[in-house]
Amino acid sequence: MAKVSDDCLKVLVAAVGQLIEACMTRFVYMADTHFGANPMGYQMQPGYPERLPELLRLLDAWIAEHGPVDFILHGGDMLDGMTPANLTGAREAFRLPVPVHLCLGNHDLTTLDALDAWLAGASEFFPGGRSDYSVYSGECGVHVVTSHWQERPYHWVNALHPHFLPGQLDRVEHEVAAHPELVHILLTHNPVLDVPGEQRGETTPFHLPPPAFTETIQGMVQRHPEIRFVLGAHNHANMHVVAGGVHYVTATSFSETPFEFKVIEVTPESIRMSTVALLPGTSFAARYDFDRTWVQGRLKDRAFVEERRPPEGGTANRGGAGL
Repeated sequence: MAKVSDDCLKVLVAAVGQLIEACMTRFVYMADTHFGANPMGYQMQPGYPERLPELLRLLDAWIAEHGPVDFILHGGDMLDGMTPANLTGAREAFRLPVPVHLCLGNHDLTTLDALDAWLAGASEFFPGGRSDYSVYSGECGVHVVTSHWQERPYHWVNALHPHFLPGQLDRVEHEVAAHPELVHILLTHNPVLDVPGEQRGETTPFHLPPPAFTETIQGMVQRHPEIRFVLGAHNHANMHVVAGGVHYVTATSFSETPFEFKVIEVTPESIRMSTVALLPGTSFAARYDFDRTWVQGRLKDRAFVEERRPPEGGTANRGGAGL
């Protein structure tokens, strides 16, 4: 048997590593930064949006130490309200070493021209120059869909009646059908499910969406079992519910103590989620409301690992219809 030189082994190991990295997608998911608020209005834990520049520097350092990360996915309410100053400040604060992709939330759409302002003044957050878009990386496709809140689309004042425009989800269904070998992830700002009462220790609803909103999303994922993940935001709470084999996840506000984000990984073998807190690295003393510890979630709300399964009657695959 021929002896393989050390140099050849190093080249082989490096090539295998590059192949594995090319097949893996790893991204940060954060939400509800509310840039420009001081103080925050709605909050589940004490919020420090005025400290966002420091918190984002800590995130930058975390990525440098624990990377690689392909991109950052922001679940919405990047701003507390649309103003030229807030938009300019957020663009500067979110200049990070990896791309930042944004799903617009209700607080991002507080003026009649908010959508135009985003697309003209912060186009780097929207691949393809549209508020609804898809991003493909390694083993997965991420599909961003804007929630609408009242009769006029892309505008929010006070009413919270989340819905989608007629035909708005057709694009997602087309994208998923065109790439059945991938794991597909859907993101929209409004949660699709209520935070479970068992997590909160009470039975009253908490950010319960209208039945039609939930039924629309669940109907689509039933038609397309390749959609394995539905991400939301808005409620400022860590939630993870598995329904019909689909992971429904929401996140805490990145600007609220303990300044958390999620790391989501999709490989040919598994899908993983973990939650990271930046509080230990902050330079300021942050308060915490111990009467609302449920917001941080139980262990299953913060992390999971699930092996991907081959399709029925098949062998191991690169995605397919199941995890």
